[in-house]
Amino acid sequence: MKNGLAFGFLFLIAAGMILFSQEKPVMRYSGAADWYPIFPADADNRMTDRGVGIEMMNELGLRLGVRVELIRDIPWLRLWDMMDEGTVDFVVGAGGSDERRRAYIEIEPFMMNDYRLFVKTGREFAFTRMEDLKGKTIAMRRGGKYGTEFDDFVADPANGVTIYETDGSKPAAFPMVDLGRADCTPSDIFDGMHWIGENGYTGHLVPLPKTIGESSVYIYLSRKSPWVPFADQVSRAIRAMKEDGTMERIMARY
Repeated sequence: MKNGLAFGFLFLIAAGMILFSQEKPVMRYSGAADWYPIFPADADNRMTDRGVGIEMMNELGLRLGVRVELIRDIPWLRLWDMMDEGTVDFVVGAGGSDERRRAYIEIEPFMMNDYRLFVKTGREFAFTRMEDLKGKTIAMRRGGKYGTEFDDFVADPANGVTIYETDGSKPAAFPMVDLGRADCTPSDIFDGMHWIGENGYTGHLVPLPKTIGESSVYIYLSRKSPWVPFADQVSRAIRAMKEDGTMERIMARY
């Protein structure tokens, strides 16, 4: 009798674990196709099969016991529309903002960004405070976020900043600066320096020394995703990956 009860109890536990696993859907995710090292791009500006974002999500899938699916090469603004529709679950790699926190669920950050202004060599200008940007022309990724202070300052018409919005990629913004059509363009230092080196702009474009902002890089979850009930579990798994050194080892490969 006791053996039968024990067997029945173990069977219920096993069945519950299987059911719990089955209830977790595929993790559909995407991000910016040209943001090194999160999603390094190839020569055609398309996602490759490597990057911090891909390795992190593969590890996350293993830890949660689910399959992950990368949705490739979605234009940045279209990607957020898909989040609103619930046709993608996660955006991997985005700066934090109040607007995004209202629209989506913010998951544990996985890295830090140091944003700089990149200028044409020989056309550097003094930049010690936001007021130094008054009257400047800035090429910016459409929909990009670079820190609340900078974002708010350049968006205020009273500050006289002219913004050229690009199609969501550095291949448009950086050449505009090199050609003199814009005074500068914002980018995180790691990504910007990598792009300059890979695309033959070394010596042509340089970052100004002062940061325009530092921010955590987040994963955002669609509020229409079937992953909403598991948001805390995803955050805990990302936190564990940082604490046990997994994220540091992934970052060291890039």
